[in-house]
Amino acid sequence: MKLMLAPLRNTILGVSFFLAAMATTSFSVNEARPFQILPDSQLYLKGTSNVAPFTCNCQQNFPPLQYSLAIRPKNQLATFQNTSLQLETKKLDCGNRGMNRDMHQTLKASEYPTISIRLEEVQWKANQWPDEPQNYGSLAAKATLSVAGVSRLVKLNVNARETGKDTYRFVSELAIKMTDFGIDPPTALMGLIKVDDKILIHLDLAVRIEEAAF
Repeated sequence: MKLMLAPLRNTILGVSFFLAAMATTSFSVNEARPFQILPDSQLYLKGTSNVAPFTCNCQQNFPPLQYSLAIRPKNQLATFQNTSLQLETKKLDCGNRGMNRDMHQTLKASEYPTISIRLEEVQWKANQWPDEPQNYGSLAAKATLSVAGVSRLVKLNVNARETGKDTYRFVSELAIKMTDFGIDPPTALMGLIKVDDKILIHLDLAVRIEEAAF
């Protein structure tokens, strides 16, 4: 799995947009189910500097996780619980040892070893969900992204589709500013190299939803 770094996501979160599409299925209110982020997922950050663009790859494998949701059909809204995804900051690989060290220091990895993405709610519209499950539908998600000890509520536009029995694909991008999370963009060579404040978090998540957990 990759986490590419351009301007610092969601990420990383974020990751957890994949749960969005679950809201369009016939789940019961407050139903709990396990899910697994599959190895062919891509989670990465993309950034730029005054010298060249850069990427950081997430080398982390995720264990099986569990979530629960409550659906409000009239509002076409699903709210989630227990959907926190913890990304290990030191699993970010930016391509060389020096850049890895600078990025881990920038993200305060020693003090805050994880980046957290917690899915809060997902909303969908019937006219934005295709009749054929293999086609992408559009979802709007809200998640809490926590980086270096600072948490922000973020909005995500998610494209989701069914890829097979109990498997789904969720794709989204989120632009954030490092300074919004109390992070100073890193510099190098006595300030000659400066990283842009803006970072693009890209998520392309393959997810398997297991049988009901009860």
